[in-house]
Amino acid sequence: PNGAYSSGFKPLTHQEFVRSIRARRRYWARSYAGWRRFRRAQPNTAHYALASLERIGRVHTMVTQNVDRLHHRAGSKPVELHGSVYEVICLDCGTSISRESFQEQVKDLNPKWALAIDSLEEGQPGSSRSFGMQQRPDGDIEIDEKFWEQDFDIPSCSQCGGVLKPDGCDVW
Repeated sequence: PNGAYSSGFKPLTHQEFVRSIRARRRYWARSYAGWRRFRRAQPNTAHYALASLERIGRVHTMVTQNVDRLHHRAGSKPVELHGSVYEVICLDCGTSISRESFQEQVKDLNPKWALAIDSLEEGQPGSSRSFGMQQRPDGDIEIDEKFWEQDFDIPSCSQCGGVLKPDGCDVW
C-alpha cells in the first residue's frame, strides 16, 4: 500500500485542532496552500454515472462521505455525511462563512505568505517551482513548519471572535 496512512501520515484530530493554536496554524496554512488545486478537481465518470442514475430515478438518495463536492459538480444532490470543506464554521456561535471568504481573510492577514504560496507553480508536484510540496488527498499541502509556525495568522469568527474550522469531517 502506498496511501497516506501507510507512509506515516498522522491525521489531525478534532481535539488537537480545538485545543492547540499550533495545530490550527498547521492545518490552515497547509489547507490554504492546497485550496486552489483542491477546488479545481473535476468529477470522474463514476460521479457522472451516479448523477445519471439519480436523474432517471434509479437512485433516490445518495449519501456521500466525500467533502469535496465532486458529486454536486456532476449534477447529484447528495447528503453530505461528513459535511463539506467548502464552508467554515465557528465552534463557539455556529456562524458559517464560505471557504472562499475564509481564504480571502487568510490572504488579507498574511499578505507576504499568501503571495509566496500563490506564486508557486500550480503544475505538477516536484516541478522546479513546487519546492517539493506534496498535495494530500484531503487537499492540503505538506509545508515545513518553519514557514507557518511563527508568521501565519488565522482569522477568528467575525461575530464572536471564536475558533473557525472547516464544516467537514473532524479528522484531517
